[in-house]
Amino acid sequence: MRRTAIAAILAVLLLMTGAGHARLIKEMQVTRSGKVETTTLDQVSVYQLRLPNNKTIIIGDRAFFEPAVQTLLDQAAKEKLATKITGQMLIFSNQGAVFTLPLANIEVTGLKTPKQQPVSSADQPAPSDLRRFKDARLAPGSPPLGAVLDNYAFFASRAWRLLDPSQAEFRGEMLLSAYKPGDSRFMRHLSTQDLNAIFKSVTLVADISLSPDGGAECKNAAFQALFQDGSQTQAPPDEGIPTLLGRISRNRKLKLDPILIQAAANPHYNTAPSPTGQ
Repeated sequence: MRRTAIAAILAVLLLMTGAGHARLIKEMQVTRSGKVETTTLDQVSVYQLRLPNNKTIIIGDRAFFEPAVQTLLDQAAKEKLATKITGQMLIFSNQGAVFTLPLANIEVTGLKTPKQQPVSSADQPAPSDLRRFKDARLAPGSPPLGAVLDNYAFFASRAWRLLDPSQAEFRGEMLLSAYKPGDSRFMRHLSTQDLNAIFKSVTLVADISLSPDGGAECKNAAFQALFQDGSQTQAPPDEGIPTLLGRISRNRKLKLDPILIQAAANPHYNTAPSPTGQ
């Protein structure tokens, strides 16, 4: 089965097994220093940061990181090097703090980088097909599409899939625990303000095309939702794709109103008359 559990808060989900449902108390940008360690949670290899006070912060699933970052963190763990990490931290009601991913910055003190022999351009590996999509830009001067989507703080997990040489699919599962009643007027119609109690997942699915000049274009996007009762639905965003991608690039929460309207109309999760006619 294809692995889709690599998530920005995978460590939270692992720690929650058998411990009851965690409530998000606080989220903030922080920098923390300590020593990287590797450990295993529920048969998944994860990194954690041990602070000077001997407390630990879960960094994330080892498989989430690019090979170059894995090498950096593995060496830091092996040699017990001082490490400084900057990123968004989530603090829950019944467990330790957790960094969301990807992390903004990782610095390792004392790292010895071996000298490498120059490699001729003929010997350099060609970029992967998906790398072409990640390196493409939606407009001249804009950041690469991969940097925009892979660095978005409100995706719990991300997945790219090649459809054909000129088209790929991006799937970003929304970090539902980050959404609060003030984020949508439709949340007041729901039986609970905890979206994780209503949805198993809400995923943004976008089709990415490459143009002959190397640029990228996104023509189709939709939210796909899987409810806790097993039913499924999908809806296009209620704002244009340029606005949607603009929110992602500025690290602002996406509007989930099209999906929340359908949740409010579902008798399993509704406490008030359906707002669809408003």
